[in-house]
Amino acid sequence: WGCSHCQVLTGWDCKFNTSSGVWVPCTNTTLVNYQIEMSGNGFLASRLSITEVCGNGITTTTEQCDDHGLGDDNSRIIDGCYQCRIDVGWDCSNGTCREVCGNGRKTSNEECDDGNKVSGDGCDMFCKRESGYSCEEDPILDRLGTRAGQSRCNAITEIRVLAEYFYRQLGGSNWFENRYWSEAVISGSNVTAPRHQCLWNGVTCTAGKVVSLDLTGNNLIGSIPNEISQLAKLERLLLSRNQINGTIPSTIQFLTSLSIINLQDNLLSGLTPSLFTIKSLTAINLGGNRLTDTLTGITLQLPILDSLQLFENQLHGTIPWKAMNMPSLTRLTLSNNLLEGALPSITDSISLPKLQWLQLQRNSLNGTLSTAFCSLPALQRLELSYNNMTGTILPAAVNCLTGLQSFDLSNNRLIGQIPSQFGKLRSLTSFSLANNLLTGTIPSEFGNVQTVQLLSFDHNQLNGTIPSEFGNLRMLDTLTINDNLLEGTFPSTLSRLSADELSCGNTYIYGALPCCRVCDPLSVACYHCTPYLGCQSNCNNHGVCYVLNVTVSMSPSPSPSHSQISASVSASSLSSKSSSATRSPSPSPSISNVYHANRDVNLIEVCECDYGFDASTMCATCLSGFVGDDCLECPGGAANPCNMHGECQITVVTTPFSTTASATCSCDSGWSGTDCSLSVTASIEPSLSVAATVQSSVWLLVVCVFVCLLG
Repeated sequence: WGCSHCQVLTGWDCKFNTSSGVWVPCTNTTLVNYQIEMSGNGFLASRLSITEVCGNGITTTTEQCDDHGLGDDNSRIIDGCYQCRIDVGWDCSNGTCREVCGNGRKTSNEECDDGNKVSGDGCDMFCKRESGYSCEEDPILDRLGTRAGQSRCNAITEIRVLAEYFYRQLGGSNWFENRYWSEAVISGSNVTAPRHQCLWNGVTCTAGKVVSLDLTGNNLIGSIPNEISQLAKLERLLLSRNQINGTIPSTIQFLTSLSIINLQDNLLSGLTPSLFTIKSLTAINLGGNRLTDTLTGITLQLPILDSLQLFENQLHGTIPWKAMNMPSLTRLTLSNNLLEGALPSITDSISLPKLQWLQLQRNSLNGTLSTAFCSLPALQRLELSYNNMTGTILPAAVNCLTGLQSFDLSNNRLIGQIPSQFGKLRSLTSFSLANNLLTGTIPSEFGNVQTVQLLSFDHNQLNGTIPSEFGNLRMLDTLTINDNLLEGTFPSTLSRLSADELSCGNTYIYGALPCCRVCDPLSVACYHCTPYLGCQSNCNNHGVCYVLNVTVSMSPSPSPSHSQISASVSASSLSSKSSSATRSPSPSPSISNVYHANRDVNLIEVCECDYGFDASTMCATCLSGFVGDDCLECPGGAANPCNMHGECQITVVTTPFSTTASATCSCDSGWSGTDCSLSVTASIEPSLSVAATVQSSVWLLVVCVFVCLLG
């Protein structure tokens, strides 16, 4: 009872009461409901009842374990001992509970337990499931209702990977095309199908092994299963344009033959570093997802990778230029992300000797075009638009880019002048420095780039003139120079450019339709131009305005009148532009009848009016023979309105359903008809003649009757 040979036993508490001079009965937390009787100076106890206390850390003969009650307040926690009872699969023999691998009872922290510690049978010596196997436990339940019996492991076959882990877990019944997939029958770990998996839609095999899985745009919904690693010979994984979410499983690293992975336009949320350890990869496309990671810490050392596309995600942080070692890479696309930091500086070196396409537009990168890009000798396409680039463009950097075909640094904050060295890029087809803060002139050396098709300099502070050398650019089909300080005249050699191919608004250049284009009087291509610095009139909304380049003779008067200008522009040249009856050429060959105002010694504005409107008033009034707001043609024809026997006017007829206006004639006296073509006098004379004839016939009949009666 706590005291033996005058020594306090372990687990007991014995105290001496100094005030009374006696010992207080010893107590033990494992014993309750007992009675102590005093006998001399010691204790003589007679036990009435003893109750064990679970949770005091002392294991009694009737307890399996006692861990001080740790975890007992949460029945969902399995720590081996719960309410002094050992959980399934645990060992608490030494006072401390631990899981036992190899005892044939799977615990919560074990992936499997097949009753041994032998690897190679699906469950290894550490009770971890081995790659290529799936394990299922015997129906022995732990206190949470989870199977905790012995694990039975079976090798995962390719048909099972496809039927169970792809088709079933990725919503196969709702795929747009699931030919033969739906025929598979799954029973436990066994899968049977009437047709071999190599015949299933999207599956390609070599020697009976799956080498390609192409389910592009097939409405896959879910995440890629870990078991994909069992397609050991897989070379191409093409699952773009689906609704695949989550992350790429780390088990993908075991696909050592994988060459191409295309998961573009899905819902992936994270990068998987292990993907970038597959040395056999030649193309990675994860563009158009929701990746929110950084590239920092990812090993980008892939010896035969040709294309890496991570565009249109939410990648942030900096680009690990110095960590890149991809000697075969030809295309790197990181556009439309949240990347920041500096572009490679002069002291940096980029180890991408075969890179041809570098697309970094629409990020937050800063810096400028430095000689670091000289380490990209094969570069053909450089896109850095919509970033935070500042500073000047180094001429030495341009000298290195001799093979460049497409160059776009638009929408940044670059300053300074445009290096003339761009004129040495003899393979250039597309060039844009629009929307920067560039000053100076446009280098005439661009006239040496015979291959260029697009030049864009708009929204800068460039001055001077358009280089006449641009006339040498026979392949140029688009030129934009809007919003600059350019002046002078537009080179006539570029007059071949159409209105949609030329833009030079807000400049001081003459001869433009709609942007610096001078039209020839006989040029049908001028028709329907809408100029910025061209026509000042809208032809009163009843015609089309365009500018003619004509040869004129003028008096020295600073403000010539119509009569002071003459030109060989005929109405027939205008009428040839109209193939519709709704368009009316000027009725007179006189130039004074078709032009509005002299803008330049060689330029006049012309309105080609709708039918019935007068070009000499810029379509503000009607031609003779036409009346009303809509210039309706008079009855009898515009050349002979109302047959010259009445007044043409507008008559409005209103019904409950509509209001109609029409041209009518108010005829002069003696004339009638809708077009005043009938003479009233002429219409009466025939009537009198007929009446006289009838009257004579009646008298003759009367005489005949009278003679007959006499006879």
